[in-house]
Amino acid sequence: MVGDCGWWFAIALLLVCAIGNLTRADVIVLSNRTGAPVPLRFVPLNGAAQQITLPVDTTMPLFLDGKANVFFASEGAPKRYTLDANCAYYFARTADGRVDLQKIGLGETGVAAEGRKLP
Repeated sequence: MVGDCGWWFAIALLLVCAIGNLTRADVIVLSNRTGAPVPLRFVPLNGAAQQITLPVDTTMPLFLDGKANVFFASEGAPKRYTLDANCAYYFARTADGRVDLQKIGLGETGVAAEGRKLP
């Protein structure tokens, strides 16, 4: 009987961990098309900041609740953008060789860009 309780406890613990991961209802996708790694600081408006280096030709989903700010350097000058939730962005080089960020238009209505409210 004690062994059965251990299994139920393990299952309950796995369910709690899975539900904990579902509390992040939004995603921001970043892609690197620059030809070089892009170091950046990703700061959700509701959550902990992350230092990330986005490798070349990589697409990375970042899960969060709501919008975020992203900070990076371009030709030594700091850049900062506020990113909408549930949208995709890519880093690319401009005509003069600087790195910049561009939103990928996916035909969104703007409803999900503010983020989803959690129950």
